[in-house]
Amino acid sequence: MLSAQLRAEINKTDMDVPKIKQFCRNHPVGTIVDNKMRVKVWLALLLDGEPPPPLPSLPPTALLVEEDARVVDADVKRTRGYLPIFQLPDTQDTVRKLLKTYCLATGVKYKQGMHELLAPFVALSPDPPSPPLPVEAIYAMFFRFLSRYLRPFFWDAGTRALQAGFARFELLLLYHDPELGTHLRRHDFPPALYLTPMLVTLFAHNLEMYLVHRLWDSYLSVDDPAFVYFVALALFASKRYLLLPS
Repeated sequence: MLSAQLRAEINKTDMDVPKIKQFCRNHPVGTIVDNKMRVKVWLALLLDGEPPPPLPSLPPTALLVEEDARVVDADVKRTRGYLPIFQLPDTQDTVRKLLKTYCLATGVKYKQGMHELLAPFVALSPDPPSPPLPVEAIYAMFFRFLSRYLRPFFWDAGTRALQAGFARFELLLLYHDPELGTHLRRHDFPPALYLTPMLVTLFAHNLEMYLVHRLWDSYLSVDDPAFVYFVALALFASKRYLLLPS
């Protein structure tokens, strides 16, 4: 029933984006969307119902610095290599092109983790294993996603944003689970040792793609950059029996 309601709204030519956003906030979207609906829901939530704009126009002479170009090329080769779509040369070229376009168009230095964030958008397909979305749609969603939820981590030239994130999570853990938080602190196990991949890739680093899509369904529905800390908190709470002495 909920799936049918969302599908009916998302398929309207004059879709009501605020209504879709409210629906997604009020219902567990990750449990009711299929691949075809996910594409439309993500486009609506990230682009506010607007069509994807053209890729940024860059001069032919625009090039990444040699060090960044090498890291991008290396990351492209190790991006979800176990998935058939990412083994295709065309897909690898798309990932490379969009990562370089993002860095050159925004002036942001390439940081490892960006390829993990781009991959879920590249893997989006209305009907797998059909071809992925147009590059304009992939780039637009990727750009909005980073700008909306991860801007401090990638636009900060240093590590201040990460350090602030570590402190925020540690306080959250101490508040909600003082026993576990105190135990980790006492044994010199700070968030800097484990939290970075969770924060900068929103769990895309270690999860199977279908789980990333399901998690990001919820992330886009909640629409709050701080949601990642509560997901991490829930993960630690679910494994506290492994972390605390018996």
